[in-house]
Amino acid sequence: MDDFLHAVIGLFAITNPLGAAPVFVGVVAGAPQARQREAARQLSLAVFVILGGSALIGQTVLDLFGITIDAFRAAGGLLLVLIATDMLRGGKPSSVQAEQASDLDDQILVPLAMPLIAGPGAITTSITLALGHGRWGVPWVALAASAAVAALLFVTLRLFIDHDRLLSPRGQRILTRFMGLILMAIGFQLGLGGIRSFFAVAG
Repeated sequence: MDDFLHAVIGLFAITNPLGAAPVFVGVVAGAPQARQREAARQLSLAVFVILGGSALIGQTVLDLFGITIDAFRAAGGLLLVLIATDMLRGGKPSSVQAEQASDLDDQILVPLAMPLIAGPGAITTSITLALGHGRWGVPWVALAASAAVAALLFVTLRLFIDHDRLLSPRGQRILTRFMGLILMAIGFQLGLGGIRSFFAVAG
């Protein structure tokens, strides 16, 4: 039980649902309320699949393609910067806020689910938990912790969605641009951290 609690706390801290929720609200701004709630369910499920899948086969996949965690961080940071640039566009709605459901589905998976929430740090943590806590060849602690974090993420997103109903359309546009700025800062921090770590190891 102690291992499970420690795993949940560690994953929750590194996925940071409280920090990601405002970005999520900025992405789904303008969508119908029912669609926003569905998006919250999709995002939570996607995060569970990514973290749970990482616990099961994450290290194998990275090794198969010869990808290091540092390179993964750098690529994820660049992706976040590109999406943030789209959110910061003034005047007309950005493609991040496209009305078509398929476009919103894409944004839920990338960059929200990965790399913003289930990013390199969370994936590494999940892999580490799987290596350290397993039974009968199954990483139960990592899988259970991933499910718990996904559930906490869903609750957090729903709270933010309900609160967002107090915002006017203009307020939602301002929030989207502001969250774009925050997302860009996160992207630069993630990418530069990956680059720095990569060259530190190479050196």
